[in-house]
Amino acid sequence: MKDPIAVIEAAYRVESSDTVWLEELARVSAATMGSDHGALAFQYDASSGDWVYITGLAFRGLPPEFVQQMFDQPDATPEQAKQFAKLYTSITFGSMRETFIPVVPEFAELLAHFRIDDIVGINAVDPTGRGCMVGVATSNKAYATNTRELWQRLAAHVSAGSRLRKTLQAIVQDTADPTTTAEAVINPDGRVEHAIGEAEPREARDALRDALVRIDRARSRRESPTSSVELWRALVSGRWSVVEHFERDGKRYYLAYKNDPELAADRALTPRERQVFAYAELGHSDKLIAYSLGLSLSTVSTLLSNARRKLGTSLELMRSSLESDAEDGEKAT
Repeated sequence: MKDPIAVIEAAYRVESSDTVWLEELARVSAATMGSDHGALAFQYDASSGDWVYITGLAFRGLPPEFVQQMFDQPDATPEQAKQFAKLYTSITFGSMRETFIPVVPEFAELLAHFRIDDIVGINAVDPTGRGCMVGVATSNKAYATNTRELWQRLAAHVSAGSRLRKTLQAIVQDTADPTTTAEAVINPDGRVEHAIGEAEPREARDALRDALVRIDRARSRRESPTSSVELWRALVSGRWSVVEHFERDGKRYYLAYKNDPELAADRALTPRERQVFAYAELGHSDKLIAYSLGLSLSTVSTLLSNARRKLGTSLELMRSSLESDAEDGEKAT
């Protein structure tokens, strides 16, 4: 695999328009996969659970007619629509042939008509049901487990980058200076020059400094591609994305923004337990959850155990309450 760090760097280029961002993701993903047959990238919203709504699209090197027909399929039945939406919230890496054709058989004819062997890519989805998919036209037929895991990690960054873009777009409407809304400002040497809220405690500052060191090592390309990707986690301490920022005088800083998925509150679970459990519901492995959130594997395991225990207890209490109400009703009659 060629330079997967380039995909991560593209994911966090937050200053460009959505179209330019998607075009760059498509370009670097194709280069990283070693394909010159074209690629596409698109943002979507599958949060309703009954359909997938495309909210942004860009492509390069693919026939425009192919892309148009790919997204202009005949109306599906409600059951097919739900099945299609479920795909988008359950896969992280796959191909059109192995994943989508079983649901949409017409895709097989589409590939054949345009003489495209397959479209392989990553699905950068988070627990909100919103994300970004990047597909590369390729003739490769199989991918080793470690290759799939590497692309799944790249998907975690694309997901974080997509969320961050929406956050920053909202911020720009309120202020022209993004440093005023970051929770931490870090200089290139790793010193935290400014911190507010959750970033103020020493433990948080240490975590941000350590993350910046790891990011710099990853960007140096001195490590192997796999090791470089491992160094650069998708979030820091389950909360922050760290992005490069240049002031007008050329001075460079790193800004730490709160960028974890916004999930509905759950009285039975702590926010972090809810967060980890939500990723597990997407089918993410413990290792991928740890990487996506920037937590240790043992922390993820503990949080998941706690969440499942609490939810199991809540379910048992609910059943007991219902049974008790039923018995009271029988006595009353």
